[in-house]
Amino acid sequence: MANTEDPKNVLEEVRRLLSENGMASLSELERYTGVSRNWLSGFMAALEALGVVSCKGLSRSTCFRKEEVSLENALPRREFSWVDERT
Repeated sequence: MANTEDPKNVLEEVRRLLSENGMASLSELERYTGVSRNWLSGFMAALEALGVVSCKGLSRSTCFRKEEVSLENALPRREFSWVDERT
């Protein structure tokens, strides 16, 4: 069982289920992870926005499928430079 206090664990649970089954509905993900449906729907929407999963709306439910994207490449790397504006 995953916990919302540890999103990395939730991600691993979701990836494991999607790897084993190919696709899963939000209800199946909820049962498998033990995380509330409201939290999980926002989490899955974020993963979809990052390209980690894809979403397919069916007549009665929405199913998610794992994409072959590494999480290291999901977010653009930004380098920050600090400029001292006083000088």
